[in-house]
Amino acid sequence: MVLALGRFKVSIAALAVLTAAFVIDAPLLVWALAAAAAHEAGHMLAFMLCRQHITELRLEPWGFEMSCGGTLSYAGEIITAAAGPAASILLAVLLSLAGRTFNLPGLYFASGVSFVFGLFNALPVWPLDGGRVLLNTLALPFGPFAAERALCVTSCIVIFALLITGAIVLFKTRVNFTLLLAAVWLFISYCKRSGINVELRKTKTKNKVLK
Repeated sequence: MVLALGRFKVSIAALAVLTAAFVIDAPLLVWALAAAAAHEAGHMLAFMLCRQHITELRLEPWGFEMSCGGTLSYAGEIITAAAGPAASILLAVLLSLAGRTFNLPGLYFASGVSFVFGLFNALPVWPLDGGRVLLNTLALPFGPFAAERALCVTSCIVIFALLITGAIVLFKTRVNFTLLLAAVWLFISYCKRSGINVELRKTKTKNKVLK
């Protein structure tokens, strides 16, 4: 079931996840949503600069999906995908500067949340933004089939490393399960979205952003 507000849609499952996150750590959720908003704004701005029309923004348990009309070149896909993490990191820098200028230590925490959010989305894993950047970067010289195979290998290596590291952190600390949870979420997202389906064109790909 999905709730719709114009072009913005939210699944019931996503609302359940947000509710659980609010109960566990409300302040972290607030700043994470702020980081996500800046992230999506970066994508939207890039699409506008590329003269693309956003048709739908959908929130699912595994993240946001932004659909647009028309197609983009490989270079356009790289720019629009990279714009999200860039916006998150820019927000992190601005929050850090504001915290130092106005002596507001709480903004350092917010800066860290936005920085980690941007860095996580920049990982070379499908369907994260970093995965889209890698896919289209490799597709330019080597073609979509080779790019897809390389991305699948990279995604599996990174996810496996995160799962192992998260398990070690949880074992050492007994309480810190954040990295392991993020790795499990990424594994589920990859399995659900592993059908990359690159269009077999030299200059055009389907224009759908997944994060």
